Amino acid sequence: MTVATAQATRFYTINSTDLPVHKQTDTPNLIESLPNDLGEGHTRIYSINEDLSYIDTHYTPNKNVAIVSKIDDQQPRLVVTIALKGQSSFAGYQGQAIFFKEGYTTIAAFKSSHGERQYPANKQIRQLRFSVRKPWVDTYLGKEKSAHLFGKETIHLISHRPITTQGLIAARQLVEFNVKKELQHLFIQGHTMTLLAAELANLVDVDPQCTDGFTPKDKVTIDI
Repeated sequence: MTVATAQATRFYTINSTDLPVHKQTDTPNLIESLPNDLGEGHTRIYSINEDLSYIDTHYTPNKNVAIVSKIDDQQPRLVVTIALKGQSSFAGYQGQAIFFKEGYTTIAAFKSSHGERQYPANKQIRQLRFSVRKPWVDTYLGKEKSAHLFGKETIHLISHRPITTQGLIAARQLVEFNVKKELQHLFIQGHTMTLLAAELANLVDVDPQCTDGFTPKDKVTIDI
């Protein structure tokens, strides 16, 4: 662990590979914990299929924490982040900056990504992330749209909009679910697909020649 400085804010950094991880009993799911000396919280990682993962992060750090992650996949991927509570950011080591604001859905695409997920001290964070690889996008959004979304190698912002009503309902179902173990995978898959259908709808409607779907107010908020 080291101490880093980002945008005049000091962050205590830790590699994602150094976070304690254990397998959830009788499931393929993983639970990644925030070390006790950094606060409270964990991330649950659900593998729905080989091209779709659901990641539920619930953190309350006791200091500004930056988690360093590096992803270099053969398949490009789209990441849909639902910020239910709190704010955080991603600082890419190639100069990218993406902000996750409470009440908003943020969609980013990349083939390779190296940077820090930054969380502020003493603030509760609840975020749902959905990582979808290119074959999934090809199937559900079409290869032409997929080619447009994955036009860049490094991480880039696609959309930043308020969470839709339907998406928020599905997100709350995922957070609050209480079903028998045998039905958990089916329940999570169903609500994940409902949420993604709601939150990706604007990508299908956007003109491919358009660089983004932001209002001027959104552009000020995102600042990339």
